[in-house]
Amino acid sequence: LFRFRMGNGVLLPPGSTLTKICLTTVAQALAIVSSDMLEIDRANIGAEFRAAQTEQGSRGAEADVYLYDTTPGGAGFVKAAAADPVALLNRAVELLSDCDCESSCYKCLRSYGNRFLHQDLDRELGKSFLRHVLGKEEQPSLDKVAERQLLEVLDVDLRDAGEQVERHEGHLILRSRGDRLVVLSHSLLPEVPATAEAQTAYA
Repeated sequence: LFRFRMGNGVLLPPGSTLTKICLTTVAQALAIVSSDMLEIDRANIGAEFRAAQTEQGSRGAEADVYLYDTTPGGAGFVKAAAADPVALLNRAVELLSDCDCESSCYKCLRSYGNRFLHQDLDRELGKSFLRHVLGKEEQPSLDKVAERQLLEVLDVDLRDAGEQVERHEGHLILRSRGDRLVVLSHSLLPEVPATAEAQTAYA
């Protein structure tokens, strides 16, 4: 059982789509790297998640991901794989980082066995979450390239809808809406602008 504790405003509300996608991704990544490390068929290790049965869990600040042997009676695979839990988590981060797909593919997370979960796999979201709980990323953020691309798409969509838009580094200004400011945030930290440029514009 991995109990993840979030901080700095990061929350995974129980029952939300965000939580489902994030923790499904993390659970699958851990199952994959566990089986690959032991050089066993991936079907031998399963993974699930739940809100931690704690006060923090009820508000989305703690979550549980657990691995289990699918062999009746257990074969000891999970115990062997999780002997060094931090190393296992770091291997999961590597799996989620070492691909160039948009959300998931058969090179990283997808398999025939988890085919019914493909719509709930997002390697970038899972990677940000694991980096956060491992202390490598205090506050999840977007990189500038991703922010720029997303703002460009949003700019086009707003213009197509008849809005008057000015695009700046890190933000948009809707002139047709009384100079309303538009900045992006990370899914795990929706109340905080996602980059330094966005935070400066929002201040």
